[in-house]
Amino acid sequence: MNKLSAFIITKNEENKIERTLKNIRDLVDEIVIIDGYSTDKTCKIAKKYGARIIKNKPNGTDKDKNLGIRECKNEWILDLDADEILYPETKKEIKEVLKNPNYDGYFIKRDEFFLGKKVMEVKLIRLYRKSKAHYEGYVHEVLKIDGKVGMLKSHFKHEQYKYEPISVFVEKKINRYSDMEIKKLEENGIKLSRAKTLWLMFFEPLKYFFGLLFYKGTIRAGIEGIMYAKLFAFYRFLIYLKYYEKYYAKK
Repeated sequence: MNKLSAFIITKNEENKIERTLKNIRDLVDEIVIIDGYSTDKTCKIAKKYGARIIKNKPNGTDKDKNLGIRECKNEWILDLDADEILYPETKKEIKEVLKNPNYDGYFIKRDEFFLGKKVMEVKLIRLYRKSKAHYEGYVHEVLKIDGKVGMLKSHFKHEQYKYEPISVFVEKKINRYSDMEIKKLEENGIKLSRAKTLWLMFFEPLKYFFGLLFYKGTIRAGIEGIMYAKLFAFYRFLIYLKYYEKYYAKK
């Protein structure tokens, strides 16, 4: 079987990182932690599992992820977040795939949970060859594979809301990421007119809300799926509300 490295980007993840590390320790040959100068016990916990820790000031771009790829010593990489868990059947399938890989990367479906209920699945490339992969983009960076991509049959799960209340998620992710989205626009030289800002402020949340409900199917999860869609619609609304405040609100 090809040797496998895993890398995880962290910052103050002490309440969730141990479960993830414990989950993968029987699968991977190396664990690399790209840590954004955590002030809690994240690094102490990671060292307990033999992880190699690289300190890096996070900037929310492809640079963070590409650093993780470069720091992995093995050709095959498992790319995880600190709140993601592989099912036993997924680990078994990965071991089988690595005996004789037919592709340069593999999609794995991620089960998204909200308030204790699975609301949808998303398809992500999380297993890939180091020499064939790189990230591009800002905030929600995209992995590019120079080769063929297959798909695993089994899934993994995202436990984002299991350990943190909604208020923490709103502060750490929605509030911070909306600021980063505005910075992304500015760095790309995109200037929105007042009319377009107002249009996007109302159109984007509706597009995301109904897209999640019907295209991604969160409506099948009932009230939890509707609330999940509403939360991310609010995220899109907040981006353009902040943009309007910054450039068009009366001071």
